[in-house]
Amino acid sequence: TTRGGVDCKGQTWRWLKQHGFNDPTVLISASTPQAKGYVCSGLGIDVMIDDRPLNLNNVFAPTRRYLVHAPYNTEEQSPLVGGTRINTVLDALALEGLA
Repeated sequence: TTRGGVDCKGQTWRWLKQHGFNDPTVLISASTPQAKGYVCSGLGIDVMIDDRPLNLNNVFAPTRRYLVHAPYNTEEQSPLVGGTRINTVLDALALEGLA
């Protein structure tokens, strides 16, 4: 996440737990669009799910990219290059054969 604040890691971890992720790992990255791409590449991340197209557009193959729909990221407002638009995180898990 690029979220800031005193307990951003804890908040994100709790949200993931509430949404069905068992013992998630939460990483905090710089807020530059390229930062998440470098993290995914360096760690060999298979799948990235985000709500900001700019973050996903800076992630390199072979990481598969999913954009969670939000009112502020419609195709007209924020084009997604080479990723898949989904309605919920569970949609990505289903597409990955994990749900």
